[in-house]
This record gives sequence, C-alpha cells and structure tokens, in this order.
Amino acid sequence: MAQKRAFNEGKRHFRKNKKPKTSDSSGVAEGSNEEVLVADVRRLLEGVEVTDTALPAPWSEVEVTIDEMSSTGDGLARREGQVYVVPFGTPGDVVRVKVVRHDAHERYSLTDYLGLTAPGPFRSAETPPCRYFTACSGCQFQHLPYAYQLAHKTRVVEKAFRTFSGLPADALPA
Repeated sequence: MAQKRAFNEGKRHFRKNKKPKTSDSSGVAEGSNEEVLVADVRRLLEGVEVTDTALPAPWSEVEVTIDEMSSTGDGLARREGQVYVVPFGTPGDVVRVKVVRHDAHERYSLTDYLGLTAPGPFRSAETPPCRYFTACSGCQFQHLPYAYQLAHKTRVVEKAFRTFSGLPADALPA
C-alpha cells in the first residue's frame, strides 16, 4: 500500500499576507465591531476634559453607572474622563465590574460584569427567556423591554448613517 504524503509536504501555498484595512492611525480594522465601539466612545467623550487620574489596575473591581448603550449592545459608563464598556448594562444601571484591560489611546476600558447594584429604569424585571443569554452574543438585548429594543436599534442605524456613510447631512434619512 502506498504511503500517504503528509499534509502540505512539498507544496507551496502562495497567499498574500492580507492585513485588515484600518480606518485611521489607531489600527482599528475598518468596519469592525471595535470601530463602531470606538466611534461611540469618542462621541460620548466629546467635550469631556482629559484628566491625569490614575486608572484602576487590571482585574480590580469598580462600581459604575451606565450612561448609555453602545451600538454593539454594551453599556457605556463615564468615570473620570474614561469610558467603561460593560456587557449587559442598561442606561441608569449601577453595576459592579472587573476591569479587564485599558485602551489608553481611545480612553476606554473593557470590563467583565460582576453584578447589578441598582437597576436602571430601562431594565426589564423579567428573566431573559434564552438560556444562552450570557454565553451567546446574538441576543444581547433580552434584558430590555421590547419597545426599548426597537428604539435602540433605530438609533443604531441612524448613528451608522451619520458616522460611516460619508453622505452629506441633508441626504441622511430623517
């Protein structure tokens, strides 16, 4: 019986080393989830004075109040000139989070959700019906009332047109 050749043995594969297109000097890939998040962070920090306060150390716990929801479905909380990205956060929630990492250039920190200290006015009292709610990213709005979900999704589309379409303001849908 003939011996099989090992995978790729003797073959050359010529692939271009493709790097994702970046939208600016920050190295964020164009059209990525991170680009959308960075746009939300920049808009939230407009007019906020940059201070030299020390950031919490990675893996430390902090308590924050969610100001708004990002287009990616995460809560955004401002604290001392820094934005904290909080999964499962809704506007008005006071939550305990663990800081995972900082992006000093864009002034935001990614966090892990630890617990709800006080619910905000938009949080639904019902338990999300999907048993995979915390594990799957496909249903990140189930802790919100349906009417708020629809309004948020409308705002996401409007922000996308304003931020990424390149259309003049008078050509944008109203």
